[in-house]
Amino acid sequence: MDTAEINKIQLGSPISDVEKSWDEQLQQLTHFQASDSDVIIATPPKCGTTWLKALAFSTLYRNQFAGDENLLLTFNPHQLVRHLEYNVYLNDPCPDLDDICVYKPRFFATHVPYVSSPTSIKNSDWVPFTEDEEKQGVVEEIAKFCSFEKLKELEVNKKGLHVSGIPYKVFFRNGEVGEWSNYVTPSMVERMEKLIQEKLENTSLAFM
Repeated sequence: MDTAEINKIQLGSPISDVEKSWDEQLQQLTHFQASDSDVIIATPPKCGTTWLKALAFSTLYRNQFAGDENLLLTFNPHQLVRHLEYNVYLNDPCPDLDDICVYKPRFFATHVPYVSSPTSIKNSDWVPFTEDEEKQGVVEEIAKFCSFEKLKELEVNKKGLHVSGIPYKVFFRNGEVGEWSNYVTPSMVERMEKLIQEKLENTSLAFM
C-alpha cells in the first residue's frame, strides 16, 4: 500500500460518535473473526498504546519497511494500526478487513480487555524474531527507531488529527515523571485520591 492508498482509508468520525458504552464496544466486535496469523494489541487507554503500536508495527513488518522505508516516517502509528472499535467497526458492522489491512499478517488494536475479547482474538499468534535477526541487531535497530524521542520529533506526529479529533501531538508528551502536575491542580489530585480510596476501601487493593 502506498501513501495515496493509506490516505484513502479514512475510517471513523468525530469524537461525539465514539463515546459509546462498554457493551456497545463489545457488541461491535461480535462479527470479528481473527485469522490464525493476526496480531492484536489489547491495551487500556493512556498506557502507551501509541508507542506500542510503533514498536509492534516496525517489528511485524520489518522485512517490508526497514530503515528509511519505515512508514512511521510519514504516518502516525494510529493511521497504520487501526482500532477495531474506534475505526474498523465504528460505522460498518461487516467491513472488508483485508481491504483495510492489506499487509500480512493483519494487524489491529483494541481497548477491549483481553479477557473480554472474542475467542478468535485470544487464539491469535505473535511473530517472533529469528536468531539471525537478533545477531544482526534488528531488535536494537527497531527499539532505537521507535524511541519516544525519535517518534516525538517526526513531523507527521506534530500535525494532523486522530479519528477522535485529538491532535496527534497530544499522544507524545514530555514523558517525564511528575509531568501530571502541569495539567492537574492540587484540588483535583485531592479529589481523585479520595475517590480512589473510596472505591478500593472494600477490596484487597491498597492505594499508595
